[in-house]
Amino acid sequence: MIFNGSRSTTLGERIAKELGVKFENVTTRIFPDGETYVRINSRVEGEKAIIVQT
Repeated sequence: MIFNGSRSTTLGERIAKELGVKFENVTTRIFPDGETYVRINSRVEGEKAIIVQT
């Protein structure tokens, strides 16, 4: 299972395709104070997961 960072969607999709694993999106928001909110939209309990961020 591969998740993308805020600017890494294409790279994450390509890596997932090459490895033959699921690609999952995350929800991100940036607050006015610069803090970043990231929500994983899939169940990851018991799964191996990689986050791709460039």
